[in-house]
Amino acid sequence: MIVAAPRIGALLGLAAWAASGAAVVIAGPAPTAALLPARFEGDTVYVQLRTAGGAPLQLYTDTGGGGLILSTSAARRIGLRISPATDPEVRSHLGPEARTAAPPRIEAPSPPLPAPAVIVDRVAEIPAWPSQGDGIVGAPWFAGHIWTWNYSRRTLGLEPASWRPPRGAHVLGLGFQTDAKGRETTHFPRLEAQIDGRRTSFLLDTGAETFLTPAAARALGNGQERMRATSMISSSIFESWRAAHPDWPVIRAAQVATGADMIRVAHVLIAGIDVGPVWFTRRPDAAYARFMSSMTDQPVVGSLGGNAFRSLVLTVDYPNRRVSLLSP
Repeated sequence: MIVAAPRIGALLGLAAWAASGAAVVIAGPAPTAALLPARFEGDTVYVQLRTAGGAPLQLYTDTGGGGLILSTSAARRIGLRISPATDPEVRSHLGPEARTAAPPRIEAPSPPLPAPAVIVDRVAEIPAWPSQGDGIVGAPWFAGHIWTWNYSRRTLGLEPASWRPPRGAHVLGLGFQTDAKGRETTHFPRLEAQIDGRRTSFLLDTGAETFLTPAAARALGNGQERMRATSMISSSIFESWRAAHPDWPVIRAAQVATGADMIRVAHVLIAGIDVGPVWFTRRPDAAYARFMSSMTDQPVVGSLGGNAFRSLVLTVDYPNRRVSLLSP
């Protein structure tokens, strides 16, 4: 998720489409997923893990984020050895005082946490925003596995390798950046959606979030938390939508600290499913054109977050580079 460019979660570190378009599955088996203890807040997801030593660890999950970030207090509580960072990239982004640690071993069914753990005093996307549990875990944790977010049941599941899209699912190929040998260089999934008659590439970003001002929260009026999932769009496209559709609602200065506006898009088609209306938060063009697009297989102009998937069962199949969308 990109809030302010660059954002810390993406600092730690989609080739061709796996399929040319969407398909509807006629039939498929239903293997059992291993459910991870999870807490859904405003269509964002915290996973509640336990270290091999039995210590609890609550992490904000973010398919559009980088590696692993832990707060100093959490790292000390679970007994990590904290050392000065030696990675030049980490030091260049976080300064010479940056610190890292080997990640803790985690109990099954969770995959191993990515290394290294970057240690910061307080975990928050923006200093003026609330802190985010013990830390953030991003794309490398999800990579190589099959994950299902059931937003209505508020569950996060790790699917077996034998998983197949269920009956009635709409399936769409995902793009991942790869090297000349076809190996993924990053694990940021790109998908296409149709908005206003145009196919547009987005980052599939379950961690995309915003912290609304009290006035913006009242204007939305849906009773959710001020800290919640959002989708995001580049400023130039935001302006083109507003010019072409003056009837689309806009909330000015909706986001705390950045003052970013939001716009409501009535219809967003993903793999043939209309998930609209969806609220998008305005982001600088450079956040996607120069920053995020450097880590995807093709340029992206925004992010689709949990507020776009909140009515669906979303399965991201990383090994087969596809996403399954199912209306429960």
